[in-house]
Amino acid sequence: MNAQELINAVAKEADLPKTAARRAVNAFTDTVQASVKSGQKVVLAGFGTFERTTRKARLGRNPKTGASIQITASERPKFRPGKTFKDMLISARSPKKRVVKAKATKIAAKKAVKKPVKKAIKKKAKKAKKARKSR
Repeated sequence: MNAQELINAVAKEADLPKTAARRAVNAFTDTVQASVKSGQKVVLAGFGTFERTTRKARLGRNPKTGASIQITASERPKFRPGKTFKDMLISARSPKKRVVKAKATKIAAKKAVKKPVKKAIKKKAKKAKKARKSR
């Protein structure tokens, strides 16, 4: 979805003229950008958090020459989706497939645990037998 499609969707959903929707979308993006630029977090409960993060200076490599180069520290905007947003995306997937995968994973995990445990029990039993015989 591009900006114009977003404006059209907001206008339709909020029953607004497109010019008002455009002003609302632009005001939202301008406000978020200004807040993040000033170092403030913008938290929209259930939707997500916009924030500014700092990347440390580090040593990198020029892929063409292989020479080491110093990459300076920088600041980047970051968006972390909220729980409601994540849950909505997860529920959009087929729940049946997730249940089948979860069951298969549990069964595989149980088998993986049982084999070493059985081997350990057999080893202990053999050691106990040897100890009894040597007495």
